[in-house]
Amino acid sequence: MKTFLNIVNYLFGSIFNIVIAVAVVIIAYNITVWAFDYGQGLLIGGEGTEYSNPVVVEIPEDATTLDIARILRENELITNEFLFVLQSQMNGSANFFRTGVAFHLNTNMSDNEIMDALQRMPQLPAGDLRITVIEGITARQIGEYAQSRGLFSAADFMDEVNNGIFSHRFLDDIPERENRLEGFLFPDTYNLPPNPTPRDLIVRQLNRFQYIFAADMWIRMEYLGLSLDEVMIIASIVEREARLSEERPIMASLIFNRLAQDMPLEMYSTLTFAMDRHRSRLLAADFHSPSPFNTFNRAGLPAGPISNPGLESIMAVLFHNDTNYLYFQMMDYATGEHFFAETYEEIAAVRLELEQENGDNGAD
Repeated sequence: MKTFLNIVNYLFGSIFNIVIAVAVVIIAYNITVWAFDYGQGLLIGGEGTEYSNPVVVEIPEDATTLDIARILRENELITNEFLFVLQSQMNGSANFFRTGVAFHLNTNMSDNEIMDALQRMPQLPAGDLRITVIEGITARQIGEYAQSRGLFSAADFMDEVNNGIFSHRFLDDIPERENRLEGFLFPDTYNLPPNPTPRDLIVRQLNRFQYIFAADMWIRMEYLGLSLDEVMIIASIVEREARLSEERPIMASLIFNRLAQDMPLEMYSTLTFAMDRHRSRLLAADFHSPSPFNTFNRAGLPAGPISNPGLESIMAVLFHNDTNYLYFQMMDYATGEHFFAETYEEIAAVRLELEQENGDNGAD
């Protein structure tokens, strides 16, 4: 028994010593970093000093933290690559460094200020081009809009969407397919450099999506037992079907309910995407199309996202309402208001009223 206690004391004593050693290292490191930044601040004049040595650095898409540190040292922005990597790993900055973009930094900036700048979407100089991508449009429509602005051709944009190689980690979970980036070209306003290429816009959109889809959203997604692809497919449908903010979590709930009962989703938005037609121009034959995006003749989700949804639709999927709704009916095309129901009989009654009023037939 005594021998056993000696072993326990030895083991716990060793663990305690290790913990103490690690704590000492961390404390010493933090003191060193503080002292370095403080000393650097004294050398350049302290708070309020105007930065007078601007440097533009390009960070490659696949750059590691060590690669970034090397680029910064080569541009005389930092003096010690190892310390920069160590500090950024310990304070968590390294997990959020943006890549595939250019940063406007300054040689007078401290390491902490540089780390903060590398996590933000860089503000490009005035005079650069700006393009606004609205929620719910497709990759093809983004390319056509860019072409109408004279930025680049729609064909070149789609070629980059289909054949471009991108290092964003979240794309590892997306199946190989045509138009693989559909759903992930995040809608927002973007500054582009002079004479932009399709890649200039696409990289910015993927960077934005990577930033927007934060850790808590990944946790919620895993709690729901969904893949990233499934979340974005459902969000893309919600974006196209529900125009009102308050209806989006309800529409997401309805989709989940239909999936749980192995019902075809029967969403016009997926069929218009498959047929590349406006909703008002769908033909009777379209409803029998073998397209993997036709949710009228097959159960389950379509083969991929049908639009590029905004944050509101993504959150509506992750935090959808708890309902028993299986059917919905457009009530007002001007406002986008829907009526939701648990049974088809309810929908049939509402549809009859609408037909008597104005002849509308918009049941789903």
